[in-house]
Amino acid sequence: MKYELMRFDSGSEVVGEKMKHYTETGFIVISTFKGGDPNPRRRRNYQVNSRSLKEYIRKSEYSFIPVWAGFEDWDEVGYLDTITEQAFVVFNSKNHEDQEDAIELKSLGLGWCKKYDLEGYFYREMGVDGKGHYIKASGEVELSFGSVSPTVATDIYFQALHRSASQKYPRALKYEERRIYLARAPGTVFEAYMRHGEVFFRIR
Repeated sequence: MKYELMRFDSGSEVVGEKMKHYTETGFIVISTFKGGDPNPRRRRNYQVNSRSLKEYIRKSEYSFIPVWAGFEDWDEVGYLDTITEQAFVVFNSKNHEDQEDAIELKSLGLGWCKKYDLEGYFYREMGVDGKGHYIKASGEVELSFGSVSPTVATDIYFQALHRSASQKYPRALKYEERRIYLARAPGTVFEAYMRHGEVFFRIR
């Protein structure tokens, strides 16, 4: 699926307001990418896993949105390019019905971490003032935050992944902090059908 992406500041109040209801249901942020791994072959594997993860999310019947983080990459002739890494914000809402608790969603997050050998995921609690947590694949809470929007949570999540990538890979790609990419809402009924399971936010 080819998306038309729009770039936003992760702290955009306009975006935060559009997503307010779904934010308060609680959500997780999870990605099969590693936060700036420069190796093309491994990146292709992450992309394959990302497609697989999206299908598992769809089968779970939880509503979601794809999101992307940007990384700077200099090509062979010296031009700066932006490489995006995909993640998914999975809301605690099944078939657009808010769930009473987040036990199942958190369990799915841990299960996906183990399946794809991920370091962790981000979980935002239910409620207006629900706190955010970066949870390791072991289930241990590594970092906690105040109430955050899905885009801020995505930025925090990729910052954590990038810190780890910088330790593993000497030439890790530079992360574009506070820059998040969202998919433009579908323009046709067919496109909406192809993107079933997603929540569409019309943001300009």
